[in-house]
Formats: sequence, structure tokens, C-alpha cells
Amino acid sequence: MKAQVEKSHYNFESYIDKGRFASYYYQLKYIREINPASFLEIGTGTGILKKLLPEGIEYFNIDITKELNPDVIATVERLPFKDEAFKLIGCFQVLEHLPFDKFPALLDEIKRVSSKYALISLPYANHKFRLEITLPKSRRMDLKIIIPMFYKKHKFDGQHYWEIGKKDYPLKKITAILGRAFKVISIFTPAENTYHTFFLLEKI
Repeated sequence: MKAQVEKSHYNFESYIDKGRFASYYYQLKYIREINPASFLEIGTGTGILKKLLPEGIEYFNIDITKELNPDVIATVERLPFKDEAFKLIGCFQVLEHLPFDKFPALLDEIKRVSSKYALISLPYANHKFRLEITLPKSRRMDLKIIIPMFYKKHKFDGQHYWEIGKKDYPLKKITAILGRAFKVISIFTPAENTYHTFFLLEKI
């Protein structure tokens, strides 16, 4: 399988913004709460997550791009690990890079190598409206409204074959497919980056 993006795509100046950095924060938050003995990251990206993980977690990663220096060059379609090899599988902004008809099989492969959990994030095309109010001697109130781009048909842009929220890919449909392979524990879309939606999944 040919890589869709070059290593230069992940340059800090062009790739990292406040919203994407917030996504790293939530990845790390979920991982720290689960505190897995072993963790596989599918897709190395910038490599930031590896540097931020707490000590004591056995970390491993794969990618199809040799220049990103993954532990193993491999694709999510065929993970070179035995069944239940890792307590937690992380797959962040990866699955949309493959055709949607492969989505169920990709989840089955992730499930195969997980002994307990999977944490996945997927792109969510939407319009967001956010109101933040801070009053003296009171808690901050944060109102977030998300409207999916249900009217827009997704066209392959050289990277993404599909995105949640667009025509034919409603959140309900994606959640149902996830639910066939895993128990969906939580779904979370950060206010700081509504383009990334997280799914915490438990193996059933």
C-alpha cells in the first residue's frame, strides 16, 4: 500500500495548530486513564504521543511510511501481531484514509490484536458554534453546538475517502458499525477541535 502523504506533511509549522494539539491532549488523557501495560499506535504521525506517554507503558507503533521511522512498517489492513497482543490499540485519524467498504474489516483486525480496548478518532465534518462565558465567582460555561455537513457529498481529496457528518456517513451509522465489533463506551468531540471525534471502545 502506497503512503498518501510525505514525511514533510507532518512539519510542526504547517501541521500542528492549537486544535490538533488539543487532540493530542485528549489522546493522552484517555491513555492515562486506561493506563494499559501495552499500547499499539497505528500511524505514527508526528511522533508526539510517544514522547508524552507516561513511563511503564510498553509502546509500539506501525506505519506504512518508512521515513517516519515506525517500529514496524505495516498497514492496519494486516497487523503483524498475534491475537490480543496489546491492552490498548490507538488509531487516530487513520481509517478514513482507506475506502469505507473496508471499515468493518479494519475494525475486526484492530479487535483481533486488542486484549481489551481500542481508542479511535475519525474526522467529523461539521459547522460549530461555541459560546464561552466566564462570570465572577462562578464556573465557566461553555456551550457547543455542532451541525454535521449532512448536505455535502464527500469526494476523495487524495487522502480521505470519507468523513463522518457528510452525506452517507452520519454519526449514527458509524457508531452502529463500531458497535458490531466493540462495545462503544463513549463518544467525545472536543470543543477545541470538533473535526476530531473520539470513540472509546471495549472488546466484546
